[in-house]
Amino acid sequence: MNERSALRRAQRVLAMTAAGLGAGLFALARVLDIGQSGAWLVMTFALCMGAGSLGALALSRRTLTQAVEPLQKLANLAAAASQFSASLQAEQPQQASVDPLTGLPNRAFFEGRLARNLKGLGERQGYLAVLYIDIDHFRQLNDRYGYEAADEVLIRLAGRMRAQLRENDLLVRLEGDEFAVLLHLEQAEQARQIADNIIASAYAPIVLPDGGEATASLSVGLAQVTGSGSSPADVLEQAHVALLHAKRQGRGRLHQLVPTPL
Repeated sequence: MNERSALRRAQRVLAMTAAGLGAGLFALARVLDIGQSGAWLVMTFALCMGAGSLGALALSRRTLTQAVEPLQKLANLAAAASQFSASLQAEQPQQASVDPLTGLPNRAFFEGRLARNLKGLGERQGYLAVLYIDIDHFRQLNDRYGYEAADEVLIRLAGRMRAQLRENDLLVRLEGDEFAVLLHLEQAEQARQIADNIIASAYAPIVLPDGGEATASLSVGLAQVTGSGSSPADVLEQAHVALLHAKRQGRGRLHQLVPTPL
């Protein structure tokens, strides 16, 4: 609206200027005694200049209108994109802590939760335990059945593991075929029972997208913490070392490190 109003005002001013210029040139021609026909010629020339200017303004108005409409559309698109970007930024914290395949929290979320629990461990009774879980021979399974089937195995096993946990236990996907569980325990023996249940849940065949079946097993390393003072990386490393022992024992096994006061 501002551009159109400015064009209309410019047209009126130019028309008045052209008329005034024509009349002035006509009078000047009479004063200079160049004849009435010469005066009319000068005035006609001035009016032609004014008409040409008005035509140029009209053309510029049409051109401006044609240019403004796409620009307005672009502005609307930019505003919509800005709103979409803002919504994405609002969702980023949640997306950054969730594994997109299984829907489980990821390593960063786990380490943050573990760090908070380690700080408060000395203030309450009980035990804190971490299970480090790995799918045995997952690479061979991937090579045999393909990526889509391997993803289905990951999703199904994640669901089975979660079904063995209590409401306040935390299961995460660390990376690849590795998972971790954070347990709060009243009795240390509870951790072994939960780990055994997780191992047993994996043995049932898994139906693949093509209708075939695959079987898998889980190895679990268990690390218990009885005091505060260590980092999440230290606790995870202890559980990972226990996992390596379990794999050396034949896979599909549980190995527990001696509880370490941290």
